[in-house]
Amino acid sequence: MRPRISVVMPIWNRFHHARYSIQSIFDQSFKDWEFIAVDDGSDDPTWQLLKECAEIEPRFKPYRLPRHEGLYAA
Repeated sequence: MRPRISVVMPIWNRFHHARYSIQSIFDQSFKDWEFIAVDDGSDDPTWQLLKECAEIEPRFKPYRLPRHEGLYAA
């Protein structure tokens, strides 16, 4: 069954801010969601953080673009 809500977050080199954004979705009382995070070729630890979050929360789905392509591509 598909989730009722899909949250999509493109992200690029925002490791320190991403943790708070991700946690805010994890903490929601509404539970029928999926969270798709697209790393737009970050060169900071953002991708590592996204992989760690996916290990903790199965509704969290990280994807990574091979290089920075901008918001529209992400």
